[in-house]
Amino acid sequence: MNITFTQEEFNYVLNTLAQRPFAEVAQLIMKLQQQASQAQAPAPVPAASQNA
Repeated sequence: MNITFTQEEFNYVLNTLAQRPFAEVAQLIMKLQQQASQAQAPAPVPAASQNA
């Protein structure tokens, strides 16, 4: 499953989850934050060709 959020929507989801007991939502919050970090990471720049 792939879900796309705006920054505002993502913050709303995290704030809503933060209202639940931490033990219930800790793994989900960490997974969301990891995926958000990966989605925001810049794409790697390809190495220059040695034949150029």
